[in-house]
Amino acid sequence: GGEETRANPYLAELQQEMFVELNPKAANDRGIRNGDFVWVKTPPMQAVPEFKGIRVKAMVTERVDAETVFQLASLSKPLGSTAVAGVVGRGLLDWNPPIVSELPDFALSDPYVTANVTVADMYSHRRGLPGAPGNDLETFGEGQAEIVRRLRYLPLGPFRAQYSYSNFGLTVGGLAAASAYGTSFARMADEVLFTPAGMTSTSYSYADFVARDNAARLHARRDGRFQALFTRNADAQAPAGGASSNVVD
Repeated sequence: GGEETRANPYLAELQQEMFVELNPKAANDRGIRNGDFVWVKTPPMQAVPEFKGIRVKAMVTERVDAETVFQLASLSKPLGSTAVAGVVGRGLLDWNPPIVSELPDFALSDPYVTANVTVADMYSHRRGLPGAPGNDLETFGEGQAEIVRRLRYLPLGPFRAQYSYSNFGLTVGGLAAASAYGTSFARMADEVLFTPAGMTSTSYSYADFVARDNAARLHARRDGRFQALFTRNADAQAPAGGASSNVVD
């Protein structure tokens, strides 16, 4: 770090030395204190033993490291589809039978669509639901079951004839897979994907996320500095949202 400030003659007065930023855990593991001088190398130069490195100051900050867990928002969708594919691969589900074969109480406003819409339809956003059904209800605190129930009151677009991105439409497809597997979606994803892959810091549970010591919180600028001011519990959307993970996983 430091090059972006040293390149400017005015900002150079504020940051006069080159530095390397270290997360507190990384610094502690290496016995480095804030302000210590350290030697750094780029990965290619690790193979050049005669090159000792560049001597810079250590700046120990609360910035993220490879183990910091983030909420993934809509990156939860491809992650969840991988777990659903795992259930399909085990022979417990197929992409194309009607959703109601697994979720008999599920309904949309058109009886034909209700009887024929599939997991594949839900995951490809071609079931006719409008773009953001359920999002406002989630913001107001409604739970997943009630939001999914109320989808039946929404007018539909053409079935399998247009694309319309929908969080809770996709969520229904994931719930059908979880029903076929015999448990919640969060537990299904853990058993089918995360545990076998060694993804020990990945989960679809908000409770798991808030329990992490090393996790990125939602910040906003207030009083001249960034502060952790907000929370986002997306359990109702899982698997369309709600996943959390880190770079290692």
